[in-house]
Amino acid sequence: MGRQYSSSGSSLILNSSDNSGYSWKTSIITSVQDISITTLIIEPNNDSTVFLGGIQRNGSGDFECVILKTTDTGSTWESLDLTGINSRDEGSIKSLAIDPFNPDCIYMITMTGLFQSFDGGRTWEKIISAEINSFCLKPDQPHRLFYAAPSGIYYSQDRGKNWIRIDEYSALAPVKYLETSSNSPFLFAGSAGESIYRLDLRLLDKPKKPFFLKAAVRSKNNIFLKWKDKSKNEQGFIIERMNHGKWVQIAEVIPNKRTYLDSNLDYKTKYKYRVKAFNPLGQSPPSNKAAAKTKRK
Repeated sequence: MGRQYSSSGSSLILNSSDNSGYSWKTSIITSVQDISITTLIIEPNNDSTVFLGGIQRNGSGDFECVILKTTDTGSTWESLDLTGINSRDEGSIKSLAIDPFNPDCIYMITMTGLFQSFDGGRTWEKIISAEINSFCLKPDQPHRLFYAAPSGIYYSQDRGKNWIRIDEYSALAPVKYLETSSNSPFLFAGSAGESIYRLDLRLLDKPKKPFFLKAAVRSKNNIFLKWKDKSKNEQGFIIERMNHGKWVQIAEVIPNKRTYLDSNLDYKTKYKYRVKAFNPLGQSPPSNKAAAKTKRK
């Protein structure tokens, strides 16, 4: 086990241990005043670097967010510049998170939303304006982000550029805690009612493509399509037909359905098809192509 830390919110004391907590070194932070510490995080691949987040009373008597950083296990500290986001509306910092593969990528959760920095905390952008109960990233896939709000659990697979709500969990009691880990396929959610739920993250990927698509003529001018489904997380299937050299969607069918009848076609005409699965994260690659020719009248 690496270096461990603990902090005292009111007295600005940081304790560090190099021997699994058998003994502790105490550092008193004297460079700043009137700060209450609410969260602590260690840089994943450098346990000499620690961030403390909290709330500070400014010269006007108002409270502002504050982040302190040490790169020498607490011997010296700097206060990160949060100019532009230190308003009374933000309240205190609830938690911090760091990308294990890019320590300059930091996430900050305040009382009113989620902020992101790509330069080690020098500048920040608010990417979510909402009450956030909990936030986490997948340590081995840090482009995958999750946050819990009163309206449900939300997921991003592109570092926060786009978000979708995980509808399966929208009816749960308010989720207060989210947690996942490296090499784990699960996200764990703890609700206000003390229940714990487990979500299989493999279901949040784009669906797999259908395969073994076949086309056969039915009753002269109808073509029957049949395929196999390898995906477990599709929300439906898109049927496309070639039209003057371009693929055009002609129908959409419900999940787990593996057939479609294309009817009232021109007689004695060859038609070519392909099928794709889809869900909120996008479409699968297309299936194999299949063709059939309608009969004479």
